[in-house]
Amino acid sequence: MNALIMALLKKEVEANRRLDDEGPMQTQYEGMENVEEPPKKKRTRECELEFETQRVIAGLPEPEHNYLWDKPDSKRHVDYAFVPERVAVEVNEETAHGKWRKQEQDARKGIDLLLRGWVLLRFTGTMLKNDPGYCMDALRKVLEERW
Repeated sequence: MNALIMALLKKEVEANRRLDDEGPMQTQYEGMENVEEPPKKKRTRECELEFETQRVIAGLPEPEHNYLWDKPDSKRHVDYAFVPERVAVEVNEETAHGKWRKQEQDARKGIDLLLRGWVLLRFTGTMLKNDPGYCMDALRKVLEERW
């Protein structure tokens, strides 16, 4: 039964993500420029689906996804942001960020977020699958402290 509920939640989250990824469609008319390009499709990672499923099960609020936290024109984003509480969440596959340069960028991101008053939590896909209670309890505690 629990596996069935998980499968249904994952399917719902994936369907909602596809709708979010479609973004606005703009048409170019003579004499007018396109105001906005449709966003590029981003593949939803397994660990993101796991995070969103566990978040829904835990009854936690919905965060902003791929939140640009630095400046409006910046490309620096976090996977999830609970903006009012200034809590950021990064979820990674086990093979992600294996290169030294990427690890350094991640370390700088964590420091820069901290200096701006944010808390950054990092979860791996394995953590979310094998010990979701730990991950969601930690997130809940941080959100409650910052509320």
